[in-house]
Amino acid sequence: SLLGNTENILYVCLDLYPCSRWYTLCQTLTNDTSEEKKSSGYVLAPLAIPHSPHARPSGLVAVGSNIYNIEHSSCVSILDCRSHTWSEAPCLREKVSSLSASVVDQKIDVAGRICKGPYYCKNSFEVFDTKTQIWDPDPIPCEYSFVNPRSACIDGKFYVNAGTNVVPYDSKEGRWDLDRGNMNDHMHFDCYCEIENVLYSAYYGVLRWYEYKYSYILPLDLCVDLMVQ
Repeated sequence: SLLGNTENILYVCLDLYPCSRWYTLCQTLTNDTSEEKKSSGYVLAPLAIPHSPHARPSGLVAVGSNIYNIEHSSCVSILDCRSHTWSEAPCLREKVSSLSASVVDQKIDVAGRICKGPYYCKNSFEVFDTKTQIWDPDPIPCEYSFVNPRSACIDGKFYVNAGTNVVPYDSKEGRWDLDRGNMNDHMHFDCYCEIENVLYSAYYGVLRWYEYKYSYILPLDLCVDLMVQ
């Protein structure tokens, strides 16, 4: 809003080791015969953001005009989209081998897996308050295994896939539950996102969406036809 924008702005991050490259979606304008500027489409424009740390999709979350980058090394960086500068935030307690982060009520929930040797692994679940910039002092236990976690926030709950199950955490009640639907079918890969409490995923030529206990499947080529129409 400080920049005069009335809509959300799309940022795209390309995961290129050892650093990441950032782009934003911009509208291109042309002058017609009446000398009025009209849109001719959209392009991805590269952003000059110096010293960008390495980023992975599972550790990127947006809160307001900030994008948080949570790394497996436990480091946390904040990209201010108004100035395109990075700053540091408090780190995770321990280094994790895998993680997934989502936002619930301006708090970042991070589910991860800590491995110290071939025979010792444990879950990690931490919550970061973006208002106070403080991690909750006590980690939240969970009996389910976060081997390669993927998460999403739906209807105010933090959902994590744990093996063959998806388990939601209700922060208001402070307890885990077991999802009785088939949400796990929509979180196999990283190609999924949540929009207005609906989980969308796309893989193997199929677009799926999940809403509470109902799921829908539509071939991607048919989706393209519908969008063109």
